[in-house]
Amino acid sequence: MEPYIRMNTELRKQATSAFEKDLYKLMNNSVFGKTMENLRKRVDVKLVRAHEEDKLRRLLASPSFARANIFDDDLAAIEVHKSSLVLNRPVYVGMSILDLSKTLMYDFYYGQLKNQYGDRCQLLYTDTDSDSLLLEIQQQQPLCY
Repeated sequence: MEPYIRMNTELRKQATSAFEKDLYKLMNNSVFGKTMENLRKRVDVKLVRAHEEDKLRRLLASPSFARANIFDDDLAAIEVHKSSLVLNRPVYVGMSILDLSKTLMYDFYYGQLKNQYGDRCQLLYTDTDSDSLLLEIQQQQPLCY
């Protein structure tokens, strides 16, 4: 798994278009997402026509019935929870990634930014891989963009 993640990271660095950068980021994020996928939220969708009354009654009476979406007088979608699940996602991998990310973000904020800027640095918002900060600086030269 590590070689795949490193390859996508390197390809993202070398990418020349926004599309390519987004693609390689998505490829890594998808791997992470699969490790954290909640299989209990999956449902099966059964399409039922109006003339299939027996099938409709059976699905609506089922203990696994979740909800119904009526499209028109002749067609409805019935959502039912899976009757059995195989919990085969390595959730521990995703949790480890989140914990490591959180540790890196805290270390950067408190170990680097707060040490350098003190009270002039304020954390506004954080996400897995980004921080939004309010940083008060004394401008000695015009900022160049």
